[in-house]
Amino acid sequence: MKPIQDIYPLLTTPHNVVITTHQKPDADAMGSSLAMYHFLTSFGHSVTVVSPTNWAKWLDWMPGSANVIDYELQRDRGGSRLTTGPMGVLPRF
Repeated sequence: MKPIQDIYPLLTTPHNVVITTHQKPDADAMGSSLAMYHFLTSFGHSVTVVSPTNWAKWLDWMPGSANVIDYELQRDRGGSRLTTGPMGVLPRF
Protein backbone atom coordinates (compact mmCIF):
# COMPACT_ATOMS: atom_id res chain seq x y z
CA MET A 1 0.00 0.00 0.00
CA LYS A 2 1.25 3.46 -0.87
CA PRO A 3 1.35 6.37 1.56
CA ILE A 4 -1.36 8.97 0.88
CA GLN A 5 1.32 11.51 -0.10
CA ASP A 6 2.23 9.26 -3.06
CA ILE A 7 -1.37 8.85 -4.20
CA TYR A 8 -2.52 12.47 -4.11
CA PRO A 9 -0.43 13.58 -7.15
CA LEU A 10 -2.20 10.90 -9.22
CA LEU A 11 -5.49 12.67 -8.58
CA THR A 12 -4.45 15.90 -10.26
CA THR A 13 -4.24 14.44 -13.79
CA PRO A 14 -7.48 12.96 -15.13
CA HIS A 15 -7.39 9.23 -15.88
CA ASN A 16 -9.79 6.55 -17.05
CA VAL A 17 -10.63 4.53 -13.94
CA VAL A 18 -12.52 1.26 -13.56
CA ILE A 19 -13.88 0.28 -10.14
CA THR A 20 -15.06 -3.30 -9.68
CA THR A 21 -17.13 -4.95 -6.98
CA HIS A 22 -17.45 -8.55 -5.87
CA GLN A 23 -20.23 -10.76 -7.20
CA LYS A 24 -23.73 -9.91 -6.01
CA PRO A 25 -22.55 -6.66 -4.40
CA ASP A 26 -24.13 -5.79 -1.08
CA ALA A 27 -24.72 -2.30 0.30
CA ASP A 28 -21.11 -1.99 1.52
CA ALA A 29 -19.65 -2.90 -1.88
CA MET A 30 -22.04 -0.75 -3.87
CA GLY A 31 -21.82 2.19 -1.46
CA SER A 32 -18.03 2.26 -1.29
CA SER A 33 -17.69 1.83 -5.07
CA LEU A 34 -20.11 4.68 -5.74
CA ALA A 35 -18.45 6.87 -3.11
CA MET A 36 -15.11 6.37 -4.87
CA TYR A 37 -16.86 7.02 -8.21
CA HIS A 38 -18.18 10.39 -7.01
CA PHE A 39 -14.87 11.31 -5.33
CA LEU A 40 -12.83 10.60 -8.47
CA THR A 41 -15.28 12.28 -10.86
CA SER A 42 -15.05 15.41 -8.71
CA PHE A 43 -11.35 15.49 -9.70
CA GLY A 44 -12.23 15.19 -13.39
CA HIS A 45 -11.51 11.48 -13.86
CA SER A 46 -13.61 9.36 -16.21
CA VAL A 47 -14.88 6.58 -13.93
CA THR A 48 -16.76 3.38 -14.68
CA VAL A 49 -18.13 1.05 -12.00
CA VAL A 50 -18.47 -2.59 -13.09
CA SER A 51 -20.19 -5.32 -11.09
CA PRO A 52 -19.55 -8.92 -12.20
CA THR A 53 -23.23 -9.70 -11.55
CA ASN A 54 -26.51 -8.04 -10.70
CA TRP A 55 -27.30 -6.54 -7.30
CA ALA A 56 -30.37 -6.23 -5.11
CA LYS A 57 -32.73 -3.64 -6.60
CA TRP A 58 -33.21 -1.95 -3.22
CA LEU A 59 -29.67 -0.58 -3.72
CA ASP A 60 -30.80 1.46 -6.72
CA TRP A 61 -31.56 4.45 -4.45
CA MET A 62 -27.82 5.15 -4.26
CA PRO A 63 -26.75 8.12 -6.40
CA GLY A 64 -24.89 6.80 -9.44
CA SER A 65 -26.29 3.25 -9.29
CA ALA A 66 -27.93 3.71 -12.70
CA ASN A 67 -24.43 4.07 -14.19
CA VAL A 68 -23.08 0.77 -12.78
CA ILE A 69 -22.48 -1.84 -15.47
CA ASP A 70 -23.79 -5.36 -14.78
CA TYR A 71 -21.04 -7.33 -16.54
CA GLU A 72 -23.20 -10.45 -16.95
CA LEU A 73 -25.81 -8.47 -18.89
CA GLN A 74 -23.55 -5.90 -20.55
CA ARG A 75 -20.30 -7.68 -21.39
CA ASP A 76 -19.77 -5.47 -24.43
CA ARG A 77 -19.81 -2.29 -22.28
CA GLY A 78 -17.94 -3.73 -19.30
CA GLY A 79 -15.29 -5.62 -21.24
CA SER A 80 -14.23 -2.59 -23.27
CA ARG A 81 -13.67 -0.63 -20.04
CA LEU A 82 -11.48 -3.39 -18.60
CA THR A 83 -9.13 -3.59 -21.56
CA THR A 84 -8.45 0.10 -22.07
CA GLY A 85 -5.88 2.00 -20.12
CA PRO A 86 -2.51 3.64 -20.57
CA MET A 87 -0.50 1.05 -22.50
CA GLY A 88 -2.93 -1.64 -21.34
CA VAL A 89 -1.82 -1.31 -17.72
CA LEU A 90 -4.37 -0.69 -15.00
CA PRO A 91 -2.74 0.90 -11.95
CA ARG A 92 -3.77 -0.30 -8.52
CA PHE A 93 -3.76 1.84 -5.42
